[in-house]
Amino acid sequence: MNHRPYPVYRPALRRALTLFSAATLTGGMLFAFTSSASATTQFTNVLSAEDGAEVHFAVPAANYAVGGEIPRSLAVGDFNGDGNPDLVTANQQGTDLSVLLGNGDGTFQPAVNYDVDFSVSLSAVTVGDLNSDNKPDLIAGGGARVYVLMGVGDGTFQDNNRSYDAVNDVVSITVEDFDADDKSDLAVANRSNDTVAVLLGNGDGTLQAPVTYDVGEFPLSVTAEDFNADGTPDLAAVNGFLDNSMSVLLGNGDGTFQPDETYGVGEFPDSVAAGDLNADGKPDLTTANAFSNNVSVLLGNGDGTFQPDETYGVGDRPNSVAVADLNADGKPDLTTANGDSNNVSVLLGNGDGTFQPALNFGVGSFPVSVAAADLNTDGKPDLTTANANSNNVSVLLAQAASTTTLASSLNPAAAGQNVTFTATVTDPTPNGTVDFMDGATVIGDDITVNPSGTATLTTSALTVGSHQITAHYSGDATHSASTSPELTQIVNALTCANATATINGTNGNDTINGTPNNDVIFALAGNDTINGNGGNDFICGAAGNDKITTGAGDDYIDAGDGTNSVQSGAGNDTITTGNGTDSIVAGAGDDTVNAGNGTNSVQGDDGNEQLTTGTGTDSIQGGNGNDTIRAGTGTNTINGGPGNDQCTPLGTQCETLAP
Repeated sequence: MNHRPYPVYRPALRRALTLFSAATLTGGMLFAFTSSASATTQFTNVLSAEDGAEVHFAVPAANYAVGGEIPRSLAVGDFNGDGNPDLVTANQQGTDLSVLLGNGDGTFQPAVNYDVDFSVSLSAVTVGDLNSDNKPDLIAGGGARVYVLMGVGDGTFQDNNRSYDAVNDVVSITVEDFDADDKSDLAVANRSNDTVAVLLGNGDGTLQAPVTYDVGEFPLSVTAEDFNADGTPDLAAVNGFLDNSMSVLLGNGDGTFQPDETYGVGEFPDSVAAGDLNADGKPDLTTANAFSNNVSVLLGNGDGTFQPDETYGVGDRPNSVAVADLNADGKPDLTTANGDSNNVSVLLGNGDGTFQPALNFGVGSFPVSVAAADLNTDGKPDLTTANANSNNVSVLLAQAASTTTLASSLNPAAAGQNVTFTATVTDPTPNGTVDFMDGATVIGDDITVNPSGTATLTTSALTVGSHQITAHYSGDATHSASTSPELTQIVNALTCANATATINGTNGNDTINGTPNNDVIFALAGNDTINGNGGNDFICGAAGNDKITTGAGDDYIDAGDGTNSVQSGAGNDTITTGNGTDSIVAGAGDDTVNAGNGTNSVQGDDGNEQLTTGTGTDSIQGGNGNDTIRAGTGTNTINGGPGNDQCTPLGTQCETLAP
């Protein structure tokens, strides 16, 4: 277990030494949380002046090698006095400690290792000031001993570590002032003889002989807190194996403790942490239960007793639990390191002692210890784990929650018109990219967010109909990903009433030539000659006697009223004429012709064509292909031509009536 930073939950119990640089939140509140393996956890009162409803971490986690083998325990402290959190792990196989100095931006320098004792397997490490020099020291445990490495204050530690008898099979350590002499003392969990041993400190880095107190069977983790509000630190230990219990030992204030009271928890509790989980000013307890894959929450009554536990599911084989306000809403949350599922679970607190379902974030292989601390000094608690199988530590940096909104420049729009979608990412202005989606189809990807927090996409490719547009922000190192609400974009068929011209005629008799591109030509009134040339053209003839010719491409032609001559080229064309005497020759392709009232001559070509006329005397020739011909009321001449044609009324070479 690691030493608790300041300010602490009970400030009267210790002098104000800051061993770990706590981060300042809005309103001057402080937080600092750490946890170590077999995961004893200490809790510094969670305070925040900000609101938050979600929690976000940058994934995947960043991993840093520890240089040793099988890191079993993790602690956080400021070892070189630069205000940046540093890490230390106890390595079981390497029998050494790994120190990783922090750069203050969430990254860490390569590990420096300190040999401890080649004859033991280390199981625990914590941080404390045992010689009262205001420099953090390291305390490790393994076998029947604890080891003290005195800190120099520059991030290094003295090699001549001191060793003290701690009775038997040390797996967890916590630091506190148990006898009110303003000197740091130790309490350790002794797994094999079912005791907690207390080693009082002399204030010079040395420790007195251990005094043991019986607890349950197979204690795996111990923590200290004032459970009965008498100003004296008490102890809580979790007992694994078949005991599945938690022991609470109330302190007498002189370094001694009363016999334990036990409380049932989940299966094989492996870690314990303390915190005020329901905001009543009374410390509560939580345990990570490795075999039942859950955490137990025991609310404190304030007199040293606890209510029956409530359990909440987490990942597989939780080995460690920590308490922190991870989403800055002023309510303590829980996090566990889950060995078999290689992740951490985050349970957001409701502030009343209950918790929301777990959110999981991947880390290294078989995480056994978790700590929460502000590793990049941005005012938000981050997470770090010691991973026993991958021999590294993982760092999950907290991200600011982003919000993405979406707006359209033109809604509804006409087919072929440019529509600009603007995604705005806020709180605060992020980096990164945005993907624009039409349903499940990407219509714009990896568009960079500009300094004002916006990304834009302009498109004219949306088809006629309704489109569900969203913008997905990818996130960056400090901002979470987010997706906008759906925006329903309506695209109507293009008509002369809603189109915007690219080439305008006059109200006189004009000759208008289009470009090889896609043109929107408004001839306006007058007797006009219009040549669309290539491209998918949209031609509005308006009133007058117009001559309209188009080239290759899928063209839309509305000749308007008058005596018009229309000749379309290759492509699938749509031709509409108003009232008058019109001559329409459709080119190759599947064309649609709608001739107005009057005396019309309509001739199809190769392709499957839809030919329709209004009231009048019409001559309709289908041409090659399977055509559908519908003639209006009047004296009509209809010839379907080669192919299987449908005509109304039936005419020459028409096999069936058109629907």
